[in-house]
Amino acid sequence: MSPIHPFILICALSFQVINGTCIGGYLAGYGPSTQEDWAGATIRIQLGLLIFFAGFIGNMYHDDELREIRRAAIRNQRRKAEAQGDQGKGERVDKVYEVPQNGLFRLVLYPHFF
Repeated sequence: MSPIHPFILICALSFQVINGTCIGGYLAGYGPSTQEDWAGATIRIQLGLLIFFAGFIGNMYHDDELREIRRAAIRNQRRKAEAQGDQGKGERVDKVYEVPQNGLFRLVLYPHFF
């Protein structure tokens, strides 16, 4: 994981606290409060959870596709080192820049961000 500047960390945490407070305040003041207001909410909640988990699974799949590029580079580097008789102890991998061809990478440049 890359290092993060403390200012960025503070800004991110501040945003999350302010955002959560605003959404919570709105729901507490103007959100559904009676049984009639909650009518039909079950379907919306289930649909929202379905979309969330579909996106979550898609994110994990596409992140794994990106990691596989690095894993393949490590395997190739080990094979080359063994063929040359080099028994280096370092697991450093040279930078590999490759556009994945699996999943939604054919259609969208960053499907792992959805």
